[in-house]
Amino acid sequence: MEGEAEAPNLLAEVAKVVTVVHCGGNDLVFAQGDEGHSFYVIYSGVVSITLNHEVDDGAGGTTATEIVVKRLQAGDAFGEAALAEGAHLRSANARAKTCVETKSSTRLQCERN
Repeated sequence: MEGEAEAPNLLAEVAKVVTVVHCGGNDLVFAQGDEGHSFYVIYSGVVSITLNHEVDDGAGGTTATEIVVKRLQAGDAFGEAALAEGAHLRSANARAKTCVETKSSTRLQCERN
């Protein structure tokens, strides 16, 4: 069938623009405020999108915490603003909650193909 012959070609093209990224549980994929260069699609595992939050510790200082705003799993994507024109700072953290495998691509990789 015609569609079956095209599928390997499509997969070969996709393979040219993705990189496999592995993260362990609790690893930071990227941090809020980092310059964004890549976006990610989760192949396996769970990633939490969090925001930095500082709380008064009662002793005149602050304690930094992360507030979970979204939980992502296999098939979900994140960090896609990095593909837009211009420099983008990450608006949130992405933290692996389990061992995670993602497929990642940069705007530059996508533009080349």
